[in-house]
Amino acid sequence: MFENGLQDFYDKVILITAPKELRLHRILKRDQTSKEVILTRMGAQWDDAKKIPLSDFVIENVDLEKTKSKIEYLHKRLLEYS
Repeated sequence: MFENGLQDFYDKVILITAPKELRLHRILKRDQTSKEVILTRMGAQWDDAKKIPLSDFVIENVDLEKTKSKIEYLHKRLLEYS
């Protein structure tokens, strides 16, 4: 989305982040692909530091329960403004 300049087509942008090594570990566990393919794909994406200023909300996804809680809070907040 960011790499193609599409963020301006949305009312709000929510960026979900996680450390690179954690993302790599999760993808290796989930997908049937190689580390090299994943790293190539990740390399084609913008760094979080570049995406954060273009986002309305940022949620760090390290601990699943905390992430769920943050999403629920944000969901309620966004419903209040709609």
